[in-house]
Amino acid sequence: MDKAILLHKKFVEDKIAEINKTHDKKLARELLDYHVEMTRNFQHERAIHLAITLFFAGLMIGSWVLVGLFSVSIGFNVDSLPALIMAILLTILEGFYIAYYYKLENRTEKLYILNKRIYAQIQDK
Repeated sequence: MDKAILLHKKFVEDKIAEINKTHDKKLARELLDYHVEMTRNFQHERAIHLAITLFFAGLMIGSWVLVGLFSVSIGFNVDSLPALIMAILLTILEGFYIAYYYKLENRTEKLYILNKRIYAQIQDK
């Protein structure tokens, strides 16, 4: 998804440069419609990744609670080792999900600037 956003951004920037040269309002309107639709798709994907990130955050917190319960109730021993390993693995996985979602969020936000640039082409020329 990350690469798709970058490819779309490059495509739109190239089309904006073409519109700057030709002053074609029809092309600008078509580009705006296309860009808005693609931005909606990226926003939908971002929402899905947010849900996945939150789900794994819940699993991670639950696994650490489980480790805590094992430690308090029976003391830390070999029986609580699988819960600790699971908690550590889920924490690492959640870190990667958060990093990916952060990148996805920031790249999607940058697409909104392109909306304004395309709209300016429609209005000014």
